[in-house]
Amino acid sequence: DADAPFTMRTPEPNVTLRSILEPFATRLQPPFVKFTNGTGEAVDHEDFPKTVEHVLAMMAFPREPTSVMLRLEELEAAGEALPLQQLLAPILPLSGAMTAHVYISSAGASALSNHTDVTEILVLQLIGQKEWLHCHEKPSLRFSPNPLATKLDKCVTYDAVEMSNLECERLVTFPGDMLFLPRRVVHSARAVAEDRKSTRLNSSHTVISYAVF
Repeated sequence: DADAPFTMRTPEPNVTLRSILEPFATRLQPPFVKFTNGTGEAVDHEDFPKTVEHVLAMMAFPREPTSVMLRLEELEAAGEALPLQQLLAPILPLSGAMTAHVYISSAGASALSNHTDVTEILVLQLIGQKEWLHCHEKPSLRFSPNPLATKLDKCVTYDAVEMSNLECERLVTFPGDMLFLPRRVVHSARAVAEDRKSTRLNSSHTVISYAVF
């Protein structure tokens, strides 16, 4: 069903946080990078880490849930080499018609609050585990007046009252999992702590996913 989220398995990626961050070493500022707290709210520019080493330390020993969003399309527009290009080209290639973001989060952090996008989303989990909340209109509301009917087509966020009018499910993605999210699906993701059998990065629960819009 193309109207419902689904997952599929690919080989587990062989990547490190450092290799992903290094192409952004001289561009750790907007529009290339966005830093958010655990609830998806933007961090003041003055508090941005200044070097890759600072970002690595921040993610290894977070004082609070933290997320970093890397905008690959901005890096490409600036003429820089893209991280992960060889790995991702057969699966989720970046083209001029798409945007592509890498989301790096410490345990418990959500890079974005509950929201919809104006396009379909394809996500590849690179490192760690992420719990996804995905929601759609309740069947009982699909054929009756629904204040969310037109909002679902927009790139917007949803408050608790609006979420109560949706039917939601959860799933967890692991390294190598691909997740497809159709338009009109309200969604958010939260980095979750890994069990002892999962790959750990820098002795922390850093979670990394790659999304094409």
